[in-house]
Amino acid sequence: MGDTFHMNIEEASIPGALLAAKGLLRHVHLADSNRAVAGRGHTDFRPILRALLDIEYSGYLSFEVMAPSGDPMGIPAGAGPESFDADTKQAIEELKALEGRL
Repeated sequence: MGDTFHMNIEEASIPGALLAAKGLLRHVHLADSNRAVAGRGHTDFRPILRALLDIEYSGYLSFEVMAPSGDPMGIPAGAGPESFDADTKQAIEELKALEGRL
């Protein structure tokens, strides 16, 4: 499994690590550099999506829908299903826009 939040910390190149994992990946978590949804940190998802296309990845992509806060899990106080739905919608729109430019 690839996890872009952890890869941001541990890998010299997220796309390079994904290319090296060709044939081994079954699931990828997409989270921004600050563990928030795509588009709320500084991760450039364009080369990440390009790498997944290049390796013909056909497994699952999922979002870690968290936002930075004082909470150790990154979930803001009072967050509920509506908040997670809005975060997920934003992340999907962000990545669809990037996908359209690939």
